[in-house]
Amino acid sequence: AVLDEKNATWTPIAGRFSPASETDGVTAKAVPASLTSVDVLERLRGTPAVREDGYINKQIDAEYHGIVASDVLRDRMLNEESEVIDEVGWSDKDRDEFLVRLFTHLAIGGALNQYEDKVDSIVDTTRAMYKSLLSVRRGANDCVEITSGVFRVTGLKGDIPPPWLFPGGAEAHPQSFCYLITDPVRRHVVVLYHKHTARW
Repeated sequence: AVLDEKNATWTPIAGRFSPASETDGVTAKAVPASLTSVDVLERLRGTPAVREDGYINKQIDAEYHGIVASDVLRDRMLNEESEVIDEVGWSDKDRDEFLVRLFTHLAIGGALNQYEDKVDSIVDTTRAMYKSLLSVRRGANDCVEITSGVFRVTGLKGDIPPPWLFPGGAEAHPQSFCYLITDPVRRHVVVLYHKHTARW
C-alpha cells in the first residue's frame, strides 16, 4: 500500500497505479544475512579501488546502466567484467550477503548522487542501516545472532505488467531493488525499496 498524504489514507499499490490489476503473489529469493561485523568491507582497503587510508581511487568517467562511475570502486561494482573486486577476496557467498548488497547499493548511488571521496562514510552508513534493519539476539557463548530473514522481491505474479514496479530480465537495473526484512519475534516486515530512474 502507498500512503496518500493529502487524504491521510492508504491505497493498495495495484489500485493506485492500475485499477484493473490484481496480484496473485510475488517471486522472491532469500538473501543471506549472517554477518555481524563489517570486516568483509574493510578488505577493500589496499586494493586498486580503495587506498589504505580509505580514499577511493579516481578514474576517467565511464558509464554503466546510465550511471557515471568517476572512481574505481563504482566502476568495478557496475562493470561485470571487472577483476578488481575479485582482488578483495570476496567469495560468491560474501557478495550475496545482505551487508555487501547494501554497501554496493549505497556505494553506487543514484543518478544524481553526490559521491564520497572516502569509503569510511559509506561503510559507516552501511553499518548503521544494517543494524537498524535487522533484529538480533544473544546466542550460545554470548554471541550475536541475526534473527531476521531477508528476501529480495524480483517480480509480481498477476495482471500487473512487470516493468513498472519490479523490472526483471533484460530490463533489470542493478539499482532497482526491493528487500523485505522480516522480524519473526515482533512479527513485522520492513520494506527497503528503490526504483532507479534516469537523471531527468
